Amino acid sequence: MRALAEFIMRGRLQAAVVAFVGNLLPFISPAAVGLVALRKGPLEGLLTLMWAVLPVVLMFSAEVPVELITSLAQLVILWFAADQLRRSQSWAMAILVVVGLSGLAGMVFNMTLPEGVLMEQIRQMFERFVVGQPADVQLDQATVLSVLVILTALATVISLVLARWWQAMLYNPGGFRAEFHQLRYSMSVAFGLVGAILVCTVLEGNFLVWINVLALPLMIAGVSLVHWLVAERNLGLQTLVLFYIGVMVIPILFIPMLVVIGFTDSMVNLRSRLKSGAS
Repeated sequence: MRALAEFIMRGRLQAAVVAFVGNLLPFISPAAVGLVALRKGPLEGLLTLMWAVLPVVLMFSAEVPVELITSLAQLVILWFAADQLRRSQSWAMAILVVVGLSGLAGMVFNMTLPEGVLMEQIRQMFERFVVGQPADVQLDQATVLSVLVILTALATVISLVLARWWQAMLYNPGGFRAEFHQLRYSMSVAFGLVGAILVCTVLEGNFLVWINVLALPLMIAGVSLVHWLVAERNLGLQTLVLFYIGVMVIPILFIPMLVVIGFTDSMVNLRSRLKSGAS
């Protein structure tokens, strides 16, 4: 990974090559855009973004625009978020940008494709990637949009994490870890997110599917606290491995728990309390 990051930072040509070819592997192309934007600024990042967009347009035909639009959305949102992280040095703000722009992309997507067309594209995606009977999958458009938004936001955050890790590896060893471990939302932002979740719960209907999108920042804050606690108590890598296995195997238990942890941390600053409790 270090060799790849060093290659990207050698110049525009090298960054363009990785951005162009990196679409063959998950997260590599967006992370290359993010690394350039974080280190050299938004203009250089935009030039790299253009090379990353080109193969996406060529790879996905007009007959299946869902993959095209979501891939393009991830690249553009990543570029905006990287610029925000570069200027603010705040992971909390960068993740809010990712979630907000992902939600906006979902709404634009909803307005540009009629329901029948969108569902047909989703059916085509199931036929290509899911083993089984796609006809048995019953999803309404609102649920589909929610899933697309969440997946876009998560993929963008993972790519941004990779880009920031590369940057720290090259120019600030240990900086990414310290930075991510301090991810925490202010009380006002946490209340705003929870308030929006409650509003969606009351309104019901199509609003219910946006609850998971709004909970995503607090969930990531909870993940940050878990990483900090494992490092603080020297619990070892195996603890994080077990944690992520739990998230993947029992998400219905772990994800709400992480959201609660993230919200509680905003209210009472769990890091300071855990530090004082251990001393």
